[in-house]
Formats: sequence, structure tokens, C-alpha cells
Amino acid sequence: MNNKEVMRSAIREYTVPKLQERGFTGRYPHFRRKMGDCIELVSFQTNSWGGSFTVEVSAIFPGGTDTNFANGCDKSPEEMTVFDTNRRYRLPG
Repeated sequence: MNNKEVMRSAIREYTVPKLQERGFTGRYPHFRRKMGDCIELVSFQTNSWGGSFTVEVSAIFPGGTDTNFANGCDKSPEEMTVFDTNRRYRLPG
């Protein structure tokens, strides 16, 4: 296994089960959780050379006048990922 595969494997083994315990659904690298009128989004990006990754988070409120949808996004709220939003936050390492 190369470094990138090792990193992905570790995220899947240690992090994904914790997300699922907290109500997130989806598959690596994109997860979502519905909380009332909000859908919380989490996405992972692994470095193409391996050894590191970033986590980005965002939220959408599909029932109201949400402006966090990226321009031209035609996905349903249940299909959206962090990368489909205008405002997303990268967690510091």
C-alpha cells in the first residue's frame, strides 16, 4: 500500500465509524447528517502523495432562503457535498 492508501484506510477504520455513531450517512469521502432543518456536511481530501489530509465542513438549510448552494448546483439537498456549497470551512490541522 502506498501512503495515500494507508491514510484513506486509517480514516475509514478510525474516523468513519465515529461519524456514523453520531448519525452521519454517506460514503468516504463525503458524509451528511440531518439535524432539524439543517444538513451538516463533512468531506475529506487526502493529499495525492499521501501522508496528510484535510477535513472541510459546511451546512445547508434547504427549507428556507439558504444562499450557501453553489451557483449552478442542481443536486438535491440529500445529494450535496461540502464542495457544492459557497461557504465551507477547513478544519485546522
